[in-house]
Amino acid sequence: MVESLKNRTISGMLWSGVQRFGMLIMAFIVNLVFARVLTPDDFGCIGILVVIVEIANTFIDGGFGVALIQRKIPDEKDFSTIFYWNIILSILLFLLFYVLAPLIADYFKMHELKDCLRVYGVILILGACGSIQSNILIKQLKFKKIAIISAVSYFFSAFIGIYMVYQRWGVWSYVVNILMFNLFKSILLWLSSDWRPQFVFCWASIKSLFRFGGLMLLSDIGDTIYKNIQPLVIGKVFSTAKLGFYTQAKKLAEVPAMGFTQVVMQVTFPVLANLQDDFFVLRKAVSKSMRSIVFLNFPLMILLILIARPLFVCLFTEEWLNSVPYFQVLCVGGMLYAIDANNTNVLKAIGRSDVFFNMQLLKYAIGFIGVAVGLYWGLMEMLWAMVIADYLFFFIRAYVLGRMIGYGIKEQMHDVYSCYLLSLFVGGVIYIVNIVFEWQGMMGMVLCIGTYCVSYLSLAYLFRLDGSITCYEILKSRWSLLR
Repeated sequence: MVESLKNRTISGMLWSGVQRFGMLIMAFIVNLVFARVLTPDDFGCIGILVVIVEIANTFIDGGFGVALIQRKIPDEKDFSTIFYWNIILSILLFLLFYVLAPLIADYFKMHELKDCLRVYGVILILGACGSIQSNILIKQLKFKKIAIISAVSYFFSAFIGIYMVYQRWGVWSYVVNILMFNLFKSILLWLSSDWRPQFVFCWASIKSLFRFGGLMLLSDIGDTIYKNIQPLVIGKVFSTAKLGFYTQAKKLAEVPAMGFTQVVMQVTFPVLANLQDDFFVLRKAVSKSMRSIVFLNFPLMILLILIARPLFVCLFTEEWLNSVPYFQVLCVGGMLYAIDANNTNVLKAIGRSDVFFNMQLLKYAIGFIGVAVGLYWGLMEMLWAMVIADYLFFFIRAYVLGRMIGYGIKEQMHDVYSCYLLSLFVGGVIYIVNIVFEWQGMMGMVLCIGTYCVSYLSLAYLFRLDGSITCYEILKSRWSLLR
């Protein structure tokens, strides 16, 4: 049983990684094309559009989807009830968006936002149509099927988006691109799943799932607002162009940072939920995933900070160099995303949504102080203040986990400090070498990447870092699970 779950976990992690990073890479390629045609002002509009819909989308299946996965044996009444709940709620939110779109556009002084928001809101309904099928596949750890569905959907939608942007459709290219992706994905989820909703709606299922999912929903809403408060503030207080530069920086930083985070969130949660009754095994699983995360994520973030300037010039041209400082700060914060996701999943898996909710309230209180700093001092100060708040909260959450399952600050620092210090050391050496030898342009960036990767991996192997051993064992012994 344990060995089977272990194999399914590793397979799920690999396939989820293929899906998430594949999606992010394809999205990055599309964004690269868009950045060479659209202006920073266009990206400012896209930034506001994405944030508003993402906040609304959190309502759809946010808490109940997690509750279905966490519940050991959900029945058909649960699935069908939540399906209809999601559909009804998505339609209501779409209608609300349609009515409020002119007011939102006037508030941000972006007139093109009105019609875009009204059409973009259809995403809410499309997402609700396939949410249950997606949750069932996740609960069954069928991440290979999810990866294929996502890849096919995004390939065709990306083709449409790229065609439209070269036809000078502007922001509408992005809107149609995302709409088509959600449409294709929902259709493929229905075609690939045997589950169909029954004509049943049970308030008892709503009440039962809400005991866990209700607090999770409120937490997800707060977390989405918290993560997206920056673009909202920037769009209102600063210029549209600054928002465009920030949006571009955030999109690029999210490729690795959110890639790792989404893989961790998607795969480890159903696995940890299966281990919720055995804290000893649960603690070992959390520790192992933590070591693997930091071994990969920390050095990648440091490397991106080092090559930020030539990377933006190479990818987006010098027009986007104003994005570089924002990108570097976001990478510093991105080092914590996957770690935080790992810790968060523990609280969800053991059913302590009450503790998770209280922790999130504390996180928001600390983070919004950072926003206040930004309003008074400036944009860069706001970004740094929120990064500091995220690091502070890491220790708070680790302390709570120590009290609950025995995986606290001491244990987590033991799992992360070696990779953190090694990443900083190698990054510092490469930075000095870069200055001495004046590595510049594309060739300089390639030399920097190659030297950093070889140095880090060699030293990690030499010092036998736990994360390197874990990743090596997984790749060596379990790669066949992909087949």
